[in-house]
Amino acid sequence: MIAVAMTAMAADTFELGNLKYEILSSISVSVSGLSTSGKAASSLALDIPPSVTYSGVKYAVTEIHSYAFENATNLTSVTINYCPNSTRISNDAFRGCKNIAYVRIPSSTKYIGTNAFAGCTSLKYVYMACPDPDAVDVQNNAFPANNSHMELHIPKVGITGIRDAYKRLAAYVPFSVVYNSSEAYDFLF
Repeated sequence: MIAVAMTAMAADTFELGNLKYEILSSISVSVSGLSTSGKAASSLALDIPPSVTYSGVKYAVTEIHSYAFENATNLTSVTINYCPNSTRISNDAFRGCKNIAYVRIPSSTKYIGTNAFAGCTSLKYVYMACPDPDAVDVQNNAFPANNSHMELHIPKVGITGIRDAYKRLAAYVPFSVVYNSSEAYDFLF
């Protein structure tokens, strides 16, 4: 009898906790949606870790897939934990998640896609940990345009004019208020 070691390959998927993942490479995965238990939860505060271990291999979580959580009405909040590798929130990732009240986005996020949070009609607070608005490629319509009550919270740092810099960018026009906040910091899992 010959023993064959099975290794995970790119495009393989697996579930851990409330999340489903897709292997992108030997060192990284993307979040591709809710796991069976995540879908079954009536209310879910989503916490996306910086890394996961599957079959003895540790993977960095570097992306949230397009449409990963589309119309997941059981989501009430999203916290994306800081990952030393860049994090990408793909187009339409949270589209139609109408019950999300707040989102925490780490400074490691380098891209937020078109319509990433479109249709998130309850979204009130977005906490961006990045002190430089130009360091994140935020596509137009990434955030819902019809939420006149949305607040953007950015870090309290010594960068002169950071609030004005955020306000000047078209991607942040939907926000009614931009605050320098002690609540906008990286979340470490």
